[in-house]
Amino acid sequence: GILFALPVSHALGIRKRGYDVAKQKEIQKVTEKFQRLDQEITVSQIVQMIDLVAVQVQADAPLHQVVEAILARPRIQVVCVVNREERLIGLIDIASLADAMFFEMFPEEFISEAIDAEKVLTYLQRSRVRSAEDLMRPPAWVKMQDNLEKVFHVLHAEKLNGVPVIDDHYHVVGYINLLELMAFCLRNRGGNEARS
Repeated sequence: GILFALPVSHALGIRKRGYDVAKQKEIQKVTEKFQRLDQEITVSQIVQMIDLVAVQVQADAPLHQVVEAILARPRIQVVCVVNREERLIGLIDIASLADAMFFEMFPEEFISEAIDAEKVLTYLQRSRVRSAEDLMRPPAWVKMQDNLEKVFHVLHAEKLNGVPVIDDHYHVVGYINLLELMAFCLRNRGGNEARS
């Protein structure tokens, strides 16, 4: 047999089984509303709704103080390292903090992973960690006037589970974590619509 394929530019009356036009239009409206959220919602609205207080430590704080500070606020996943003037100078994510703490207890676990020169150097540096300043990474932040898109961009680009909110003088005035940001978006999207 011979099979012919003809290009069809427009088909009328053909639908998939179970396709509901009204439901698809409703889903499209919800999607458009959700896509507009990134421009309409500001960090100040998110901070007001989430209401989290950032964990801040001085740069010279020993690691045990960093752990104690984060234990006091378990919903916070990123520690803000500040200088004497209380300005943000760095961040410590909980995974890096755990690695530094456990490196002292189980160095063989980390050393067995060191298969190239770069990893060996990383573990050598980790062995020298004594204070928050030794462990911190460069700061990342958002400001009150930024929008939802900027918050997600910073969290995603920096691979963080939370981000501090700063003022114009780099003082930490709030904190947004990823899990509560998702909950905030779902609430604003609409409870019933988010579940469909």
